Amino acid sequence: MQRVNFTKINLTGRAERPQPASHGMKKGQGLLETIVALGIIMTGLMATITLVISNLRAQRDSASRLVAVNLAREGVEVVRAIRDTNWLAGSDTWAGILRGSDTTAVLQFEPSTLSYELNYDPSGIDNVQAQICKSSVEDHRGVYVQPGPCGRPGLEPTRFRRLLNVTSIKCRDDGALSVACVELGSDTVVGITVNSAVRWDEGGQTKNVEIIEKLYDWR
Repeated sequence: MQRVNFTKINLTGRAERPQPASHGMKKGQGLLETIVALGIIMTGLMATITLVISNLRAQRDSASRLVAVNLAREGVEVVRAIRDTNWLAGSDTWAGILRGSDTTAVLQFEPSTLSYELNYDPSGIDNVQAQICKSSVEDHRGVYVQPGPCGRPGLEPTRFRRLLNVTSIKCRDDGALSVACVELGSDTVVGITVNSAVRWDEGGQTKNVEIIEKLYDWR
C-alpha cells in the first residue's frame, strides 16, 4: 500500500489587505457633504416656515383691519341715519346728535328696537363704554354692539374700541357758505363733522382707523 504524506499549513497569521491612503479622506468628504446638504435643507425649511408665518400674520391683520374699517364706517352711517330719520319726522335735524359742548360719544344699540342712539357719557376711547362687544344672543348673534363693558350676559369681549367725535359746522366755519349765511346768520348750524375712530391691539401693537365725514342740513 502506498503511503500518503500530509503537509501542515499555519493559518494563524492571516495577512491584512493594505488600504489605500485616500480611504479615510473619502469618508470625511462624505460626512462633510451630508452636513452641507442638511444645512441647505434646514435653510430652505426655515425660509418656508417664516414665509408661512408672515402670510398668516398678514391675513390676520387684514381681517382685523377690515372689521375696524367697517366699524368706523358704521359710526358715520348711524349718525347719517339719525339725521335722515329726523328729516322724515319733521323734527330738528340735529336732535339726538349734537349736545352742546359734549362732542364725544359711542353708539348705543337697543336690541328691542334694533336701533342705535348716541351715548355721550364716555369722554375718551379708553373709557369702558367705548369697548365693542359681540352679541351671543340668538336673535342677533355675532352683531358688534356698544356700549361696554362686555362682561354682561350675552356679550362677548372683542379687542376693538370705537369713539365718535361729533362737532357742529356753523356758517362762519365754511367760507363756501358765505352767500347762504347772509340769510341764515353766521352762528347757524348747517352741518356736522363726524370723526369715527376705531382702535385695537394686535401683535403687541396698537392700531387705529379713522373715518371723517361732513354731513350737511341739505334736503
